[in-house]
Amino acid sequence: MHRLLFILALSGLALTGCNPTERTAITKKVDKKQPTTQPEQPLPPAEKPAVTQPEPSAAALPDASASLLTVSLTVQDYNRVMPWEKRAASSVKHIGVYLGEGKVLTLGRDLGIANYVEISLPDSTRTVSARVLRYDRDLNLGLLIVEDKQDATIFEGRTALSLGEPLSRTDKATLHCTLNGTQAVSIDLQGEVGSSELGLPRLQMRADQAVPGNYSHGAPVVVNGKLVGISCGYNAASRQLKVINADLIGRFLSAAPEAPQGVPIAGVTLVELTDPVFRSYLKLNDASTGVYISKVDPAGAAAAAGLQKGDVITSVEGLKIDNRGRCEIPLYGTMDVTTVMRYLKPLGETLKVTYSRDGQEHETVLQLNRDAEEKALIYTENAEDAPRYFIWGGLVFQPLTTNYMNALQQEAKALPIEFMKLSDQEEELQKRGFKELTVLTLVVPTKATLGYDGCDFALVEKVNGKEPHSFQEFVALLQAPTESGMVEISINKPPYRFYMESAAAEQANSELRRAGIINLQRLSEKE
Repeated sequence: MHRLLFILALSGLALTGCNPTERTAITKKVDKKQPTTQPEQPLPPAEKPAVTQPEPSAAALPDASASLLTVSLTVQDYNRVMPWEKRAASSVKHIGVYLGEGKVLTLGRDLGIANYVEISLPDSTRTVSARVLRYDRDLNLGLLIVEDKQDATIFEGRTALSLGEPLSRTDKATLHCTLNGTQAVSIDLQGEVGSSELGLPRLQMRADQAVPGNYSHGAPVVVNGKLVGISCGYNAASRQLKVINADLIGRFLSAAPEAPQGVPIAGVTLVELTDPVFRSYLKLNDASTGVYISKVDPAGAAAAAGLQKGDVITSVEGLKIDNRGRCEIPLYGTMDVTTVMRYLKPLGETLKVTYSRDGQEHETVLQLNRDAEEKALIYTENAEDAPRYFIWGGLVFQPLTTNYMNALQQEAKALPIEFMKLSDQEEELQKRGFKELTVLTLVVPTKATLGYDGCDFALVEKVNGKEPHSFQEFVALLQAPTESGMVEISINKPPYRFYMESAAAEQANSELRRAGIINLQRLSEKE
């Protein structure tokens, strides 16, 4: 597992000083009748002609390009592999769209790890500090306001865009940007297909010309002077722009400031039903369609709603699912059912699911939450939360999280087999009382860790014969005094059990502090 790579990097770099740094009324004209000898008959009631709303003239539309602002971020993420330090700071720029009332809409995924946020005019003649009012990492949307109320004068002359109707996958729209911050540019877009990004639907729209610079990241997509989407990705070769649609923007803007982040996670693993033999085994007739549940997370919304492994989900909110796990969504077209279940309703609402069990049709309601992720043994931390860790004598212990696993895989290009096996053991470990898993992630070379270099990437099963059911409990067991002064640690790989003297660990801790790892522990993500 590239252990040497980690240890060399650790001993050569990590043990040095680390400084985290939006008519007129039309009436029918009737000529007056001339006098005649015949009595005048009353006219039949005139039918009111149909009136169609005229398209606003170009002169009447707001200048969408004048809504643009530049959002600059200084971002610095935590190093999940060496959790006592942060990665090098870097700069990120997105487009911001002025919504009025001092609020700026922009992309939100980087806001959680931003140390500093600025808003500037497109021509860079003025820059002010800003703060994050709210962001959602899943929707990839953020809302900013100026840090100092006096700086709100930066919005003078800016055009506030109001939110329009969502685009369908074949609609036309216009992307607004500027060149060098001064020359306004409008790029025509033609909707093509729906796609997904991190489990949420996106529109793919083809631009009639190349999109300049960073305008693929947050620039407004406009129809009739109203905001109908913002750009969030671009393929220069095909000129395809990825767009966050107005339906999701509206959901984000209408949410309360304290509303939880993210979109629902049902907690099921789904499999296609294209194999006729498998369909026969499940007692499905030829007309039946749906997807097979191969796994249910015991902590998730699906389990709470009574769904079980072996059930076949046939529809969601009345949307029929085909045997490849696809639904037809009016705005986006054919979408994967997992995306549909995350998109249809926000957190806190309910989702109606129809399913088949032993050939009988049933219906249940899911209370939408993120418990399948947040209460899992191998859970996901918020991007802005600092990783927890405990260094003892050169042994680095951490709770096992998906954030750490992703960072490790990126660094090492592979995951240790011991960690991969744990995903299949979650249910068994939960029955034993584990609420989170403590793992030995690194062995820093010290006098106390001689001979223990092969013990890294291991699950801690016991400390002095007791199972640590949480990371906090693990630390308490490790620090509890023993009669002999020795601590016994059991892990799930050879040598399965090893010992360390508390006095030797403390001496090694002093050496680590002198070498530059000043903070040997972080027991809370807010520390």
